Amino acid sequence: MDHGGRDDKGVLKWFDTSKPDRLPVETLLEAAGVAMHMRSDRVNLKESARNATFRDRGMVLLVTIEYENYQGSWFGTNEPTYSYRVTRIPEAESKIIEPVFSCEQRVL
Repeated sequence: MDHGGRDDKGVLKWFDTSKPDRLPVETLLEAAGVAMHMRSDRVNLKESARNATFRDRGMVLLVTIEYENYQGSWFGTNEPTYSYRVTRIPEAESKIIEPVFSCEQRVL
C-alpha cells in the first residue's frame, strides 16, 4: 500500500535522538501534502490571479508539536516522545516581501 512516502505507521520521517531536529521547508510541505507548484485555493481572487500557485500566493502552515513523557510509566520517568503534525490552513495566504541589501545588490 502506498503511504505517500510514509512508513506503515504513517510516519514521514524518524529523527536521530542524538541530534537536533532539522525540518526543511520541503519536509514541512510534504508533511502537509502540498507543493509550491500546486494551484492556490484562495477565494475571491481577481481573474488574473485565479491560476496562481502557492509559490505566487503563499500559504499558511500550522505546525503542532505533541509531547509526552508518561508513556509506559506511572511516574513519567520514561524518555519523552514527541511528534510533529503539519497542516495547511485552506484558503489562507501569506506573503512577506522584505528587501535584503547585500554587496550593493537588492534582493527580494
